[in-house]
Parts: sequence; structure tokens; C-alpha cells
Amino acid sequence: MPVILFLVSTGDFNVAQLSTGELQAPVNEIIIVLNFATIVTAHFLFSSAFSSTISKKAELNNQLKKALAEAEWLAESKTEFLSTMSHELRTPLNSVLGITELLQKDAASTEETEKLEILKYAAENLRALINDTLDFNKLESGKLALETISVNLADNVKKVVSALNFQVQEKNISLILDMDETLNGKRVLTDPTRLSQILNNLVGNAIKFTQQGMVAIQLQTLSADAENIQIRFAVKDTGIGIGVEQQELIFEPFVQASDSTTRRFGGTGLGLAIVKQLLIMFSSSIQVNSTPGEGSVFYFDISFRLDTENQTEINEEIQGAHDLSGLRILVADDNAMNRLLLAKIFDKWNNKPVFVFNGQEAVEKLQQHDFEVILMDVHMPEMD
Repeated sequence: MPVILFLVSTGDFNVAQLSTGELQAPVNEIIIVLNFATIVTAHFLFSSAFSSTISKKAELNNQLKKALAEAEWLAESKTEFLSTMSHELRTPLNSVLGITELLQKDAASTEETEKLEILKYAAENLRALINDTLDFNKLESGKLALETISVNLADNVKKVVSALNFQVQEKNISLILDMDETLNGKRVLTDPTRLSQILNNLVGNAIKFTQQGMVAIQLQTLSADAENIQIRFAVKDTGIGIGVEQQELIFEPFVQASDSTTRRFGGTGLGLAIVKQLLIMFSSSIQVNSTPGEGSVFYFDISFRLDTENQTEINEEIQGAHDLSGLRILVADDNAMNRLLLAKIFDKWNNKPVFVFNGQEAVEKLQQHDFEVILMDVHMPEMD
């Protein structure tokens, strides 16, 4: 007869075989009762353990759901905070840049022009840092999407070069554009703003880390047919170079090749991280070849669809400015600096617009007067 033994000390079940002939009749009944009690006890212990496991699993799932909800809330709060912060910072910065440009036009001497150029350059750098922070946050949260519009590729790249000329002149290095002649006048369907941002970040980085020599932007056609074209973009420099062990790290956010690099050259360490993420959206990837002390080459390939309907170059000329002095204009903006800037711009056109501070006042003015043009801020008190 099998006897089930449950050892409390170890929690194990054992089976012992006893011959019925060796046992007296009352003992048989006792063993049967004990076996039954052991089975009931085992079932109870198993049920308790199973119920406890289910309860713990449910509790763990609830904790995970709560943690996930908190993480999502924190991410959303961070996005909202950065968006608000960047708006509040960029608004006065844009006013500073606008007023600087107005002052440059009225500058009486070369010295004044140079000082204003330095002010403009500093403000543009600060705005670029703010834009990088906001763009990286958008990329992280998946809230940034590419446009697809027709653009003259060569002109788009030339604008990047033109915008960065001041930086290379200040450092007395050369900025070279080497582009296939076949690309002149070629129109492609892409996002010109984000493509320019990629080139701006790469070229700006190259200029920052190059003390002598040159920075070159190269565009080479890899393949082309009637509808598509694949182009390799390369940015070369004769700068400080990057060691092999650092070449992967530099594409991580807030990371530079070394702490000494950050102290010496500054920057947020977001530029290359943004380049990497944007190129993923372009179905491409960034590659780098670099030798410390000799320089670096950053390159990537992008396939574009050709704008076959608008390959003929479009030359748009503004036909003589119209007289704006009699135009009835309403401006709604709660920012005092913006109103000051717009007032000065319109003053040059002999126009005095009506200014209001929010959307509610704009609606009231519109009911009282007939305006031909309304310029409105997006975020305003009372009514957007």
C-alpha cells in the first residue's frame, strides 16, 4: 500500500510502499485517512500558492500600468514644458534679430555694422541652441514629420553655404562647395527645411572643430533615371578629428568626443544626434571616417523623387513694391517687443497699423472697422 508522506520542513512529498500483510486492520483505515488528509492538505497548499501567485501577478501588473502611466505623463509634461519654454525664449530672440536687421540697414558706419553683425550672430546661435533642444524633443516623442515639396536642390545647398560664410570668415578658413554640374537647376521632392538643418548641423560642426584649412561640402550623383536620383552628401574638414572609439558615441544625445572638447568648443551635444534621427526619417544613415589630428568626413546618401513637372527653372521677380501707406492693417500680439518691431517695419512703409493685445480685442476691433490685412500671434491671453 502506498503511503504519501509530506515533509513540512522541506515541503516535499514522498511515497513509501508498505505491504498490507504487515499492517493490522485499524492501521489500514488510519493510513487511508492520513493519505486523504495529505491529499487535501496538498491541494489546499497548492491552491493557496496559486492564488498568491495570481494576486502578486495582478498587483505587479497594476504597478507596471501605474508606472507606465506616470512615465507617459512625465514625457507629455516634458514635451509641453519644452514647447512652452522654447516659444517664450524664441519670441524675444526673434524680436532682437528683427530689430538688429533694422539697425543694420540704418547703420551710419562700418564699425556699427560690424558690432550689429556680432549681435546678430550671437542671437542666431542662441536661437539655434533652443531650436535644437525643441527639435530633439519632437524627434524623441515622434511629433516631427517631413514635408514633401518641390525644391531646387542646388539653390537650397547654396543658401546653407551663404548662411555659414560669416563663421568661416571669422576663423579665416575656407568653405568650399563642390557639386556635380548636372545638379544645377534640378528640382526634387523633399523637405528643404530638414535637409538644410542636417547640412547646417554637419557644416557648423565641421567649422567649429576646424582651426585652419578648409571645410568642404560635396554633392555627387550616385545614380539617376527619369524619375529618381540618388545623391551622396559629404562634409569634409581638416579639423581635430575623432578617435575610432568615440565615433559611435558622438551620435548620442548630449555627448561629445570628450569633456575637454565640450569645455573648449561648447555646444549642447545635440547636433549630430538630430542629424542621425532626421536621416532615419529620410531612409538614410550617417557615416563617418576620421583620423585624429587630420580631419573628418561625414557622409550620407539620399534618394529623391524628381519633380518632373517643374524641372524648368522658375524665376520669380517682385514687380515694384506697392504703396502700403493706405492699407488698413490690424495686428494682434501680446508681446510688446513684437509690436515695437512691427511698428518700426510698417513705419518704413509709411503705414500705421492698429495694435491689439489679444484675440478678443481683435474680434471687437474687426466688428468696428473694416481691415484689409490682419496679422495675428498664435498664443495670446483671453482668446488665441
